[in-house]
Amino acid sequence: MIDPREDVIPSRGRHGWTKIELFKTEKWTLIFGWGQWKDVLEACDFRKRQLGVGDVENISRTILIYCLAHFKGDEKIPPYIHRLIDPSEVTEVGEDAEGSQFTEDDYLALLSKNPETLFQEEAYMKHLRRHAHKIIFRIRQLHIIRWQMLVGHKKQIMKGTPARYLGLHLPRPEEGPPAPWWTNECDHSLIVGIFKHGYEQFHLFRSDPALCFKALVGEESQTSLRRKKNRCLPLSKGRKEDEEDEEEFLDLSGEDSDGESGPSTPVGLSVRLPNRKTKNIATNTQSPTPPRTGMYLWPTLADVNTRARRLVNAWIKNQKREEQKQVHLLKVSSEINLQPTRNHH
Repeated sequence: MIDPREDVIPSRGRHGWTKIELFKTEKWTLIFGWGQWKDVLEACDFRKRQLGVGDVENISRTILIYCLAHFKGDEKIPPYIHRLIDPSEVTEVGEDAEGSQFTEDDYLALLSKNPETLFQEEAYMKHLRRHAHKIIFRIRQLHIIRWQMLVGHKKQIMKGTPARYLGLHLPRPEEGPPAPWWTNECDHSLIVGIFKHGYEQFHLFRSDPALCFKALVGEESQTSLRRKKNRCLPLSKGRKEDEEDEEEFLDLSGEDSDGESGPSTPVGLSVRLPNRKTKNIATNTQSPTPPRTGMYLWPTLADVNTRARRLVNAWIKNQKREEQKQVHLLKVSSEINLQPTRNHH
């Protein structure tokens, strides 16, 4: 008799997931973020067998459970991820929060299983063990952007309000920007772009009129887009679905050899690059207006990803400082209230 829970909690065998299903789900979850299951499912474009929204959610949750079992980092991170993926925790409230069919009993049953039995492919488990740290931090980063940094602005963003008019207040990282022309408005457009289009979807950032990049660097060339599209095709000619390499679905290295990256110095201008280690570097609040659209060159993928990560880290540090201030104020207030009242005669 087949256990009806095997659809929720797979094991090795015919009820498990294939390597290509795992890689595709992982890739697009790391682009759109936890909970964006409809976007993930549409992007995965499963062809060998039809999977649903519940399937990609279950795959993603299982991936994170396995990564947590092999995570060796900040001890504060695993509890954050457990709260995120535990269906009994209400962490997301809003119109774009998608409902889950995964129950608390399912979650407890999943935690009780040996992680080694959750996947069919040893090669995929090896991949997860190698990238567990990066996967966990990416999911956390995307969740903070969506549910903390942009809270209260999501409706405006989806209506097409330009990033410059959202009134965002993002703490500035101590490190220098990824390019000399990069300003606070670029930081805002980067975070909004990740929310709207997904992580590393820079060709969409550069074609979005609500972001500042279209005016500064212009849209990505069709030649470059074709190269990327061909590289990301689900199947290469003459190859079977189960023979796909993981590199075709996921790049956690921060490098992109096919991107239109180049020197960050604007064409025709001589600009001295800032020292990346300089703290409190001055940054303009207004975007420079190039003599023509697309004058500036897009920074490298690694530099833009680093900037996004530093913006999130700066936000986290600022939140901690604010919490410490509140704790201090409450402590001072309680001490004042405890002081005996003096009677003056």
